[in-house]
Amino acid sequence: MIEIEKNIWIKHNSKEVDLKVLFNCFKKAEEFYDIKDYSETRIFLVNKKEDLGFLMNKKKEEMSVWMMGRCLPEINMIVAYSPEGIEENTNRQKFVFRGILTYELAHIFYHTRKYKKNLHLLNEGISSYIQNILINKMDLTGKQDIDIDNPEDTDIFQSFSKEIYRRGIFLIKRIVDNLGKDVLFEFLEKTKNLESDDEIRELFKDIILKNLQGDKIQ
Repeated sequence: MIEIEKNIWIKHNSKEVDLKVLFNCFKKAEEFYDIKDYSETRIFLVNKKEDLGFLMNKKKEEMSVWMMGRCLPEINMIVAYSPEGIEENTNRQKFVFRGILTYELAHIFYHTRKYKKNLHLLNEGISSYIQNILINKMDLTGKQDIDIDNPEDTDIFQSFSKEIYRRGIFLIKRIVDNLGKDVLFEFLEKTKNLESDDEIRELFKDIILKNLQGDKIQ
């Protein structure tokens, strides 16, 4: 079955996909990025691990239980488990597929805005924030916060690891709650004219970090 809404089309054979609910989630990403017009985006939902592995270019035995989807921003495409696929192949409940698809769509929007590709902490942090705070309504109270004075927690160029998602969501929430998302996008826009990592780090320190010192997640 192929279903089309706006400039997104979804190919699936799931009985659990509620387009109205799904597109309300997508709207959260559109509103966060303040993006209205973007290229046609194609979403493929599959039920079987081997099918998702094929689309992600991974062997079945390489697919861990936390792998549920992937975006290919250069061609505006998302591949992911259907709700049934999540329930059958992972340790998560099927309703999380809405957040996962929105998380991947947010990555496409980051690419659409032509922000620096190597600002991994911010890219992952924004997608995690939209997925977990705006959609899943996650409460971060009592969870391990980041230390603004610790370079490991705030290195915007850091490599991918499990920690990048925790650090990213806390950092973005700090920025949004205390400075506003416009300050975040001001920084991202200004980085387009900078070439060196050191210049970008200094700009991040001046615009973001200096104004966050002493603030904690409430």
